[in-house]
Amino acid sequence: MSTRHRTDRVLSGSEVDVDLVAAAAAGCPAVAALSAGMFGEVATYLPGRKVSGIRVTDADVEIHIVAHRGHPLHHVAAHLGALTRPLIGDRRLTVAVDDLDVDLPSGNRADRSIASRSGSEQP
Repeated sequence: MSTRHRTDRVLSGSEVDVDLVAAAAAGCPAVAALSAGMFGEVATYLPGRKVSGIRVTDADVEIHIVAHRGHPLHHVAAHLGALTRPLIGDRRLTVAVDDLDVDLPSGNRADRSIASRSGSEQP
């Protein structure tokens, strides 16, 4: 884990419209959902509310997502970059895939949990 010093500062809506960034990211076909991170720590705090899954600093924009299975992750990041670049200006964009939405049928989930308990994969 990085111990990089951060000088995070919540930006006003006039600098980066976080709601537009969140809507653009959520509208990407490969994105199942925005992710607030493992502990709910990924968010931009605005007066009276927060926008989860987007973190904006003076120099960076982080978008944390749950991706749909079947989309190459480097394509997802490139698509999110194309969708959000006009909204974030010169800031560096980081796309973090926090999870995958594999959408397995319920029967496959049961088979997988049995296989992991037995230590062997079942066909």
